[in-house]
Amino acid sequence: MVRTIDRNRVKISQNMWVENLQQEIENTKGKFFSAVFEKRDGTIRKMVCRTGVSKGVSGAGLKYNARERGNVIVWDVKVKDFRTIPLRRLIDLQVNKRKYINSLLPF
Repeated sequence: MVRTIDRNRVKISQNMWVENLQQEIENTKGKFFSAVFEKRDGTIRKMVCRTGVSKGVSGAGLKYNARERGNVIVWDVKVKDFRTIPLRRLIDLQVNKRKYINSLLPF
């Protein structure tokens, strides 16, 4: 059974929404999940991804704090490279048999 959490029904602030999504993604502990979000250029991207991948990591790290900006760095299974998910522009996320729908996008 898939539980759906629709932001239309649950009225929470954008910052709290992003914080909840970051927590859910961190709790996957390397398991696969799917995400649909709007890219910066306005196109929609769908991906199956996971966290906790260390392949190709040089050890230098990012030049910014992704969590503070509301982003999550994941490994895209199809492209086989790291990608950034902007949680503020997230449309749909399916994690641990739960589906999160952001129907109150700020644009």
